[in-house]
Amino acid sequence: MFHDPKPPVEQATRLRCDAADLHKAVKSAKAVINRHNTIPIIGMLLLAFDGETLTVTATDLDMRLELEVETEAPALPFSVTVKPETILPILRNAKGTVTISLEGDMATIIAGDITAKIRQVCPAEDFPTVWADDYPLNAVEMPESALHKALSKVCHCISMEETRYYLNGIYMHEKAGKLATAATDGHRLALYQSDLDWPFLPVIVPRETVPIILQQLAERGNKAVMMTTSAKDKAPSIAIQGDGWNFRAKTIDGTYPDYQRVIPTQPEKPAIAFTLSKGAVDCMHQSERGATLRIHADEGRMWLSDLGKETEVSAPVTGRGELCAFNLSYVKAFLQKDKIVRLQSNNQGDPFHIITEDPAFTQIIMPKRA
Repeated sequence: MFHDPKPPVEQATRLRCDAADLHKAVKSAKAVINRHNTIPIIGMLLLAFDGETLTVTATDLDMRLELEVETEAPALPFSVTVKPETILPILRNAKGTVTISLEGDMATIIAGDITAKIRQVCPAEDFPTVWADDYPLNAVEMPESALHKALSKVCHCISMEETRYYLNGIYMHEKAGKLATAATDGHRLALYQSDLDWPFLPVIVPRETVPIILQQLAERGNKAVMMTTSAKDKAPSIAIQGDGWNFRAKTIDGTYPDYQRVIPTQPEKPAIAFTLSKGAVDCMHQSERGATLRIHADEGRMWLSDLGKETEVSAPVTGRGELCAFNLSYVKAFLQKDKIVRLQSNNQGDPFHIITEDPAFTQIIMPKRA
């Protein structure tokens, strides 16, 4: 009597990957999830394994971030959903290899001596597929460090005022055939002229999207990214593809104002001109919102007084000109990267240029009533 041979043992729905790599991907993806979200599946991460590579995906329906994590050996494809708050504590101190498996509706994550069993309350099939397989083809290659610089230079001037929604982002547009980035809140303005090609229509990248992009771009990285914009179905969007990651996001559907009108011509010999250092300005403690920094260059000093005039902090300043005043928090923001700046204008009531060592960088600040 002949017996039928036993069927081959199926390959397990199990993957193994480096704990540090997975932790980095999960932490980055978590930033996409809106903490005020009320839709359960949107609060989850999708861990999709295609048999060779694990992809960690997060979306809030306005943007989508996909991060690839290398695995140790091929296995059967499977997908699970997990809350980042569940998996991050497991991975935070994990070393070596992490194992993720799926049996029925139960996902198991093993990291060292720690084992977590997670029931799939939100099936992977329910995870939103917006932009999942819709990457534009007309992308332009650019260095990630250059794109990081173009965005990070101006992001501190993005408006927080919701009524003028078109100011709630960075304006990416073509100027002299190259990418220029601008941001303003009506009180200050930053404009950076890059040397990157920009063959696209202008877009306004939302304030919430900018830090997600910046965390994926290495400030001093030497890799390239592919970037493009799209106006498919009248919904403008931006797409960036890097080494092991893909990002898509909606942009603000609006018209950015003509910011050039508020940029004054720089006088050859301004009536008011003085130099500020980060060290000196940081000594000024901001005790209330909108604190005013007063500067009298002719007297060689700047000072900050609280509302009750009970405390006054002063420091020396070098330059010339009559008394002028500025929002302290704005001045501190301008000094975050450039430790020394020069402010100049022809009149205490006119916009001031903030001069740095970068000739491609234009910054404007409106003074307060002194």
